[in-house]
Amino acid sequence: LNRVYFPLIPSHSPRTADLRLDFDLAGMRFLGFRCNERDLDVAGIEPMRLPAMPNLWSMLNVVFFVESDAATRAFLYLDSVAVSTST
Repeated sequence: LNRVYFPLIPSHSPRTADLRLDFDLAGMRFLGFRCNERDLDVAGIEPMRLPAMPNLWSMLNVVFFVESDAATRAFLYLDSVAVSTST
């Protein structure tokens, strides 16, 4: 099982969060999502699948975004990102 972990390491601001996303590369599915000490259910969430570009074969492209369900602006500031793999 090939897994990719995306731990998002917070800054020292009191309004930051520790986030971690576990993703199975072989099965192309989400395994888990954790925010601070809370595990969130990722069952039924499908990843976006795009065909590979010929000059970027076997490249892992990670995209971060944030959205709001209200008529207000939302911001996402990343202090640091670490990508690690395990088998």
